[in-house]
Amino acid sequence: MIIGLKGFQEIRVSEVLFFIFFTLLVSFVEESIYRGLILKTLLPKGVKTAVITSSLLFSLTHMCAGSADGEERQYHSADSIPFRT
Repeated sequence: MIIGLKGFQEIRVSEVLFFIFFTLLVSFVEESIYRGLILKTLLPKGVKTAVITSSLLFSLTHMCAGSADGEERQYHSADSIPFRT
């Protein structure tokens, strides 16, 4: 079975399923690292410190990942949404 829309490249169901699986896997790993490992490691320093530090690390890794493809991006300071320049 092939899913396709006029004007778009055809996508097979297996590709859609892979995309969904991969997206869920990445989300699970990120949550495990940032809310699990880092947050729990920093909790003895205080809840506020742990939450702020893990959030900053999460933001930094996503900002760095956005620039890893070599293209310059500008980030909106409020929500770190990348905009191509």
